[in-house]
Amino acid sequence: MNNEIVYENAKSEHNNRAKRQILRKCKQWIHENQIKAQDFLELRDNDEKTIELINKTFVQ
Repeated sequence: MNNEIVYENAKSEHNNRAKRQILRKCKQWIHENQIKAQDFLELRDNDEKTIELINKTFVQ
């Protein structure tokens, strides 16, 4: 693997962890400000765990 691919994979993993943390820690704020699941789904490179948490967060 070249360094650029390794970097892109690490960046994607890091960004997905950050998105999941935002979803968990800011759930009330997200709902109060009418942010929708589609807003998160439009972000790049969502992995399966992130998509699962997006769906779980917005089911009410």
